[in-house]
Amino acid sequence: TTKTTTTTTTSTTTKTTTTTTTSTTTKTTTTTTTTTTSTTTKTTTTTTTTTTTTTTTTTTTTTTTTTTTTTTTTTTTTTTTTTTTTTTTTTTITTTTTATTTTETTTTTTETTTTTTETTTTTTETTTTTTETTTTTTETTTTTTETTTTTTETTTTTTETTTTTTETTTT
Repeated sequence: TTKTTTTTTTSTTTKTTTTTTTSTTTKTTTTTTTTTTSTTTKTTTTTTTTTTTTTTTTTTTTTTTTTTTTTTTTTTTTTTTTTTTTTTTTTTITTTTTATTTTETTTTTTETTTTTTETTTTTTETTTTTTETTTTTTETTTTTTETTTTTTETTTTTTETTTTTTETTTT
């Protein structure tokens, strides 16, 4: 009698590893604009020039009038005296002169004053505005790397058993 037993075992193991890498890049650009306007400076300059001219004119007129009046009076007196033998004639001449002088003086003074005032006003206005602009640009780059590792392990076990029995009987 022959008895044969055969056992076959087959084992298969499969191991799969999957690695996934995800890379994310974020680029951020920030622009900041700052505008600064300085205070406006306004300068006003006023110049006033005043010129005053005074002219005084004095005129004096003097008038002198002289009047002379002369009066002459002549008186003649004749006296005749006769005596017996003598005749006497006396003649008297009297002359009277009267002189009258009148002097009249007239003085006229005329004063003329002329005042001229000239005013010149000059106004100069200057406006200065200064504007300052500052621009700042900030660029930020952010890189995020995410790694995901997935491990899949598959174990497959196949067991195959084959039993062969051969029975031989010999008589």
